[in-house]
Amino acid sequence: MKAALLFVLLVLLVLVAASRYRLVSSRGGQDAAALFRVIEALIRQRPFTVGAVSRITQTTLRALDSNQYFATFVSDRAAGAPVREVELRIPTSASSKKDGLAILSVDAAARITPEAVTKHFGSRPDFSVPEPAAPYEFAYRYKQAWGDLSFEFARGTRYLIAVAIDAIESQPAASTESAPATEQGTAPSPPREGGEWLDVFAAYPGARELCSQHVSGNLMHILWHAYVTRDIPEKVIAFYVQAEGQEHLEREENSVRLRHGDKVLSIHSASAKDYPDCGKAPGPEEKTVIIVSQAIRPSK
Repeated sequence: MKAALLFVLLVLLVLVAASRYRLVSSRGGQDAAALFRVIEALIRQRPFTVGAVSRITQTTLRALDSNQYFATFVSDRAAGAPVREVELRIPTSASSKKDGLAILSVDAAARITPEAVTKHFGSRPDFSVPEPAAPYEFAYRYKQAWGDLSFEFARGTRYLIAVAIDAIESQPAASTESAPATEQGTAPSPPREGGEWLDVFAAYPGARELCSQHVSGNLMHILWHAYVTRDIPEKVIAFYVQAEGQEHLEREENSVRLRHGDKVLSIHSASAKDYPDCGKAPGPEEKTVIIVSQAIRPSK
């Protein structure tokens, strides 16, 4: 009799667990579908406006900060599920960018998986792993004609926690071809007419853009670009010494960095692997990686 009662209780527990799993799975599927509709609606609304983004995400955006190049807005209350927070950056007329950047913080409780993202947006995204301090474990990036669509997944659970719709064109490098070969250790001259990265660093002549990524965090966001060149690191360093002055260089064990406030340029040997990885490797003849990054901090 006791065995029969235990068997009945076991069956009931299994049925309850199965029912709960179906309920969670159903909710996850509904949340994913709702989020994907929001993303697609935002993409169709480019260039972004405060009114359109507020309407699509079911929240109200308030001005947070602005500078010569961007106006930043954030949601002042929870957005429509499963979106928790919204941040919007709109380029000003002084900016060479276009369309804007929308960042959606996603509720991990929605349990949106990498498989749900690839099933909807494509099975071959670029895969990247951030530095250990980043708040996410890995990211998927889809390169689009209008910009980049990125998804970041939480450490441990691997559930989606952020989406970045980056419809801002990247500042092009001075040239996509390698600079003419010169004697080792002799730097090319650093004229500013070749262009600037982040409006402060002289673009290295002949550098090729390898990739870029947006890293979102609670205290700040980091936007970084990786450039590569066939020139050896010593030649690249000499270029920036000539452009910036020796006093602005910070030397570390395997790299050299320049800093202008929250904007940083660092120079790495391509073989050192001590730079952020976005899933794309330099070519076999490319000897130096240049990382250009900017930390964007919300106003208090």
